[in-house]
Amino acid sequence: MIPRMRRLFRIAEVVRQQLMQFHHNLITDFATAPSRIDPLFEQIQYQRRLLRRCVNENRFASALIIKGRIEKLLDDCRTEIESAKWTFSRPLPLPPTVADIVRDLDHLRDEFDTWEYHAEEHALCVITTPITLEDIYLGRFEIRLFLLDLPRCRSRQIYSVTALDPNPAESAEHVTHPHVNDGALCAGDATSAIGAALESGRLLDFFQIVNSVLHTYNPESPFVALDEWGGRPCSDCDDLMNEDNRYTCEICGHCFCESCVSHCRCCDCSICLEHIRTCPQCDESVCRECLTACDHCESTCCDDCQDDGLCPTCVESMEYAR
Repeated sequence: MIPRMRRLFRIAEVVRQQLMQFHHNLITDFATAPSRIDPLFEQIQYQRRLLRRCVNENRFASALIIKGRIEKLLDDCRTEIESAKWTFSRPLPLPPTVADIVRDLDHLRDEFDTWEYHAEEHALCVITTPITLEDIYLGRFEIRLFLLDLPRCRSRQIYSVTALDPNPAESAEHVTHPHVNDGALCAGDATSAIGAALESGRLLDFFQIVNSVLHTYNPESPFVALDEWGGRPCSDCDDLMNEDNRYTCEICGHCFCESCVSHCRCCDCSICLEHIRTCPQCDESVCRECLTACDHCESTCCDDCQDDGLCPTCVESMEYAR
């Protein structure tokens, strides 16, 4: 056997061993899963004995109450039986043969230019072609499948997606793809197909599906939308903003660029141009919280212009009156 095929068989043995453990866990779960059917039957029998006693003692009002309990228990029992029937009727995928796994591994060469096996962590890796979505270059990605985690493929994501030429979103450095956040892929509608491929040991299908998801953009559920990749648009002028030149209006909560926002003279909070106010006394920009009425004439001015609750005009008038 040539060295390359010998290597593929070694990898396939690891995969099959983990899939056998996965199927063993599934069958064990089916066999040992707790069921409420037996306790429900016991409750039904107990309530029937109470019902017979009530009938024998001519306590018909109590008998009607117990009859209602039995009907409820029968409904619960019917639900549990349907659930158990669904659980045990689900087909269990048969573990693939070593030859099937080797065939998949061999065909990875035809699908991906680069694939590697990292024996120290038992990880199978492929590298995608450079990805561009809506004129935004995202680069190549490495898809890494951790083979020793195959028995837990139903409970958690056992693969990672890493950007090799990262061009992360301006607003979130861990988002390297609209559907990848910190190495975790949000596969959307493809999640069940990915899970089915892993459970069946169809490695080629798994990598093809993940690769297809990475080459696709779903505007309904991105971590960061592509039209905001270079930054968020200003709510006023629509210019893109990064974290350094983005301000949130304290009044409306929308984001604005530096040119479309002002700052309160008194408290220095950020206010958009629509909600900023002007102090009639000093003509400075202030927020509405810092623009208050004079205690004497009720005209408004900013807090910095007031003196003990009085506007400058009233202060001057009182000083003149003295």
